[in-house]
Amino acid sequence: MMGAAAFLMAEFLGVPYWDVVLRGFGFTFIYYISIGVSIYLLSVRLLPPGPIDKPQVPLYQKLTTAIFLGSVAYLVVLIGFLARANCLERSSPRAGCSGCWSRFSSISNTCARTLARGRDAVSPASGAGSKRMPR
Repeated sequence: MMGAAAFLMAEFLGVPYWDVVLRGFGFTFIYYISIGVSIYLLSVRLLPPGPIDKPQVPLYQKLTTAIFLGSVAYLVVLIGFLARANCLERSSPRAGCSGCWSRFSSISNTCARTLARGRDAVSPASGAGSKRMPR
């Protein structure tokens, strides 16, 4: 939203876009720092007096989280290779990348379907079973 507002402000004021961005950056930085400090102070004030028990995370949730993060890391690396291949072949940007794009789309679709199926199959409240989670 702020980027779109900055474009409009630059257009209405007749100044370069980056002047608006640089002037807005300081206020944005101050805003986020104040939000962080206020959240910290509220959390310190509302902290329970006794020790906090460490929650037990089921193995299934650890495994699905690891699969998800691994697939995201794989996709980031794959996109990096695609960008490198695109830069190497400047004459034809899409030549040589069609196989990579098809692999990228099939892998991302498979990961998304697997994670969606696993999330719907096990309810965190019961820990097992075929209940669907309320959304």
